[in-house]
Amino acid sequence: MSIGSELKSAREAAGLSLVEVAAKTKLRASVVAAIESNDFSQCGGDVYARGHIRVLASVYRIDSTYLVEIFDQHFGVAQTALDDLAQATSQNLDRRSSLTWKSLSGIAAAALLGAVLISNQISGDNDDGKEATNIASPSESTSGSANGQSAPSNEPSLPAVASVEDGVTVRLTVVKSYSWISVTAANGTSLFTGQIEKGEVREFTDPQVLRLVIGNAGAVSVNVNGVEKGTSGSIGEVVRLEFTPDAENSEG
Repeated sequence: MSIGSELKSAREAAGLSLVEVAAKTKLRASVVAAIESNDFSQCGGDVYARGHIRVLASVYRIDSTYLVEIFDQHFGVAQTALDDLAQATSQNLDRRSSLTWKSLSGIAAAALLGAVLISNQISGDNDDGKEATNIASPSESTSGSANGQSAPSNEPSLPAVASVEDGVTVRLTVVKSYSWISVTAANGTSLFTGQIEKGEVREFTDPQVLRLVIGNAGAVSVNVNGVEKGTSGSIGEVVRLEFTPDAENSEG
């Protein structure tokens, strides 16, 4: 038997007319008649259809559980899935809405940090010519003077290192949270610019000099040529570092 015929038989067995059922259930007689014909289009949706089935079954004193199960099997499966999806989407939107201000604050902070990093990197590139003589090792400058040799005045001084073969290697380890870093080689080539997460390790090598900008410096541990330097600043601080093979780092 179908849902409609089952309900109709139960109504007739109870000795009730469509009008009497409508009065008891507050449903229109036309809706009750449509349900008895397995037409649920007038119910207003699957949720209401299930409710009408339960109400009618209650009036007729029959079990509604198996009738609802039959409805779901033949009529309401697709709609039930859509209802579940809509509910899950609504819950996700509610959660996202509650996090809106936090998310916007995070995006703003990241944008500000990115702007600082780009500004520092551009400033570092513009100052390369001015800083070249400061990077040169004292030992080479002294040696050049002793031999009576000097670089032509029309040529810029190049960074000098104690051992070009070894170069300088910097390893960065994110020990907490995350950080934005920018690493530039001696010739001005960008080796890396972006965000690194907790647990990530990045290593960079150059024969002459490495220039770094580290955002959220307290989250990044620095190792230079196998020597642990620890963090170069505090959480939220942006630092600018420069490493050569034979010189201590200089912070800007």
